[in-house]
Amino acid sequence: MKNNIQAVNALYRTVFKGFCLKLFELFEGKKCLENWHIDCMAYYLECCVTRDTKRLMIAVGPRYLKSFCASIALPIWILGNDPTAKIICVSYSDGLAADFSAKRRKLLEDPFINKLFPKLKISKLKNTEKSIFMTEGGGIYTTSVGGTLTGFGCDYLIIDDPIKPNEAMSEAERKKVNDWYHHTAFSRLNNKNTGRIIIISQRVHCDDLIGHLREINEKEWCYLDIPAIETECTSYPIGDDECYEREPGEPLHAERESLEILEGIRKEAGIYDFEAQYQQNPAPPGGTLFKKKWLRLYTDVIYLEKFDSIVDSWDTAAGTGPNNAYSCCTSWGIRGGRYFLLDCQRFKLEYPELLKTIVELAHIHKANAVLVEHASSGIQVYQNLQHTNVPAIPIKPTGDKESRAKMATPIVEAGKVFLPEKAEWLQTFEHEIFSFPGSKYADQVDSMTQFLLWAKESQIPKLAITVHKFTGGSHEITYQDNYFARTGMGVFDNLF
Repeated sequence: MKNNIQAVNALYRTVFKGFCLKLFELFEGKKCLENWHIDCMAYYLECCVTRDTKRLMIAVGPRYLKSFCASIALPIWILGNDPTAKIICVSYSDGLAADFSAKRRKLLEDPFINKLFPKLKISKLKNTEKSIFMTEGGGIYTTSVGGTLTGFGCDYLIIDDPIKPNEAMSEAERKKVNDWYHHTAFSRLNNKNTGRIIIISQRVHCDDLIGHLREINEKEWCYLDIPAIETECTSYPIGDDECYEREPGEPLHAERESLEILEGIRKEAGIYDFEAQYQQNPAPPGGTLFKKKWLRLYTDVIYLEKFDSIVDSWDTAAGTGPNNAYSCCTSWGIRGGRYFLLDCQRFKLEYPELLKTIVELAHIHKANAVLVEHASSGIQVYQNLQHTNVPAIPIKPTGDKESRAKMATPIVEAGKVFLPEKAEWLQTFEHEIFSFPGSKYADQVDSMTQFLLWAKESQIPKLAITVHKFTGGSHEITYQDNYFARTGMGVFDNLF
């Protein structure tokens, strides 16, 4: 019996997979639900410590034990085998970094670890919330991206999810992370030739840290990506001369997340988030945020019993020069949680004329809400609209245009947005939204996403307008309350 225990303990010291599973049991108080992807990640991580792999990237979706394996179990296993090793562990936030540090400390103090690695003892002299030093000279220093690293060197640099998914669409935030790696993190290696770097993360953008470094020098890195739903026949190494063969359409861990559940996540999260975070493919099929197949059409003859509300959404700009952006108004009819684009107008106007145009279109559309981006020129617009009878609502933008557009994709993908089958402005509108974020202009995208995000989150003012009929030919439009106060004229002329 004693010999059996010694043999098992010897395996824990030399085979990282077994150690990782045992550590999970110690920490969670229950056995890990094993799956081949844990074997695969553990094998790659072990090779980074014991073989020639010096630069390792692992891309796998959320809640698949990647952080436990790489940020909690691996540093303890490294120190157990070499108590002089110096390790820096990095996460995207101070709170998460502190949480991981506390978990590592708890496990390092476990009697099982003390028996398994008798030389592994925490020093009583130099320990803080972020640092755990060993009596043999090694230790783990924990920080966040952008946090303090001055004065700390390492043999192993472990970077775990360096950017939040909701910040990854911001070019400034991505640049901050990527610059931090080049100017701060990389320089912490004590020996650039022998030091190890491990980046383990879900993909969140084609220019996230993994994408950025692979573009610079793809050959330098060993890269393992594990999609939640397999897309082709793939062989995954899980040990020396041992592979797991995965078939197309196979879910990563069916006992935890079946194919049905994953498809539900795809619908709820939207294709952009799912392709990036779950499929490790941050550039979705077609390469743009909005897909033409998502948008539904209303035809030449359409019967709408009732619009709940009519909303104008303005993305304003100032100036008339060739390099100036457009001011754009998209006008929307809301009916039962569905959004009908009724009109799209773009202008290059000086300020006094811009304000006049906003008021005129609000009157023509009979809009009961006018959204104005409360930034740059829009601030002055909103202030002056308060002196009119226009029902203006200021919208303070968060993040950049691409971030906001990404947040709106689930609404469009769900089939809630309707475009007219015919309109003079339709081709220009579609060209911009289907080429965004690579489009020259983004005023129509910004106007649309501003409206969709507001409609999703806000208490929409109701407007009881019954529309009997939109018809083609003579463009007759009849309204119960003489809506638009005319027939066959105005903003709807080009829709049919």
